[in-house]
Amino acid sequence: MQNFQYRYNLFLEHSGFKYQAHQEEGMLWCAQQETEKKPFQNIHGGIIADEMGCGKTFMMISLIVCNFVPQTLIVAPLALVNQWKQSIFETTGHEPLIYYGHKIKTSQERLHSAPVVITTYGVVSHKSDKDDGLFQINWDRIIYDEAHHMRSRGTKKYVSGKKLKANAKWLVTGTPIQNAM
Repeated sequence: MQNFQYRYNLFLEHSGFKYQAHQEEGMLWCAQQETEKKPFQNIHGGIIADEMGCGKTFMMISLIVCNFVPQTLIVAPLALVNQWKQSIFETTGHEPLIYYGHKIKTSQERLHSAPVVITTYGVVSHKSDKDDGLFQINWDRIIYDEAHHMRSRGTKKYVSGKKLKANAKWLVTGTPIQNAM
């Protein structure tokens, strides 16, 4: 964990963000969830359900940097794609691949080699029945932002999102999950 802490401090220095103890603690917990072997479990990842404004996006970007893996997919609502792209670029200097709209025509080679890919729930839902590259990759990490979009098992978003393969899956939301009575 000390190695992750060292990387986190370097990341903070580079990004210009000020230190927040809860974000460091959260990133360290996330890194631990991805890297530790758990007996009788093959589950890596978890749910980040902090209130709005607590830095969930920053925590996930710091995880991407501090526990770098070759392929991370971020699935978000269309309204947040540019926010993710901008936040990643501002904090890391890296421009992620956007897999949406006319940019979907990107080569499969580019999709397979991009370290960070951002797409939408709509693309995932629409492409799940087709032979699309998103579903051919075993992602190292998938981050589902605004994950409450997948709370109902019968929806196309849930079924399609579940078809994506990954070593670690993160569900990130600031919206509480509501149970039907």
